[in-house]
Amino acid sequence: MGVKGFVQGGIASIITRCLTHPLDLIKVRMQLQGESAHVFALNGASCSTMTMPRPPTTGPISEGVNIFGTEGVVALFSGVSVIVLHQTLYSTTRMGPFEIFKEKWSDPNTGTTVENPADVTMARMQADGRLPAAQWRNYKGVADAISRMVKHLIFVHVLLQAAHIHY
Repeated sequence: MGVKGFVQGGIASIITRCLTHPLDLIKVRMQLQGESAHVFALNGASCSTMTMPRPPTTGPISEGVNIFGTEGVVALFSGVSVIVLHQTLYSTTRMGPFEIFKEKWSDPNTGTTVENPADVTMARMQADGRLPAAQWRNYKGVADAISRMVKHLIFVHVLLQAAHIHY
């Protein structure tokens, strides 16, 4: 596979994922429907936990209509910029260098390792609309989301090191 196949394969995977992104968004939102919120209540020196009831679940069509009606058509494509990053890293990492490195690298997880941060970013951007409006992360784009997650992870790492917690 030459450069032409590398570029064509990458572009094809980007277009395919961008076109199917609204379905993936609906799937993620439906998966998040099943989560119930745990609330911690402090009462003096004691602490108790109570579980909030689950919201009513909906099917894929009504979930899509709900997203379209409450957040607009643009919401169906929230996080699509991450798709471009995701597929550029994942598909091209798998297709392009495959011929070059197939003799040296026989591990099929190479593409997965490279694209994992983009996959996590995509899920966070898609899930943003499920949070209460006050808790929205309002990422400006892929770079903003990744840099904010990295800063948060570095902060958590420093806190854990300061507390001598090894993970």
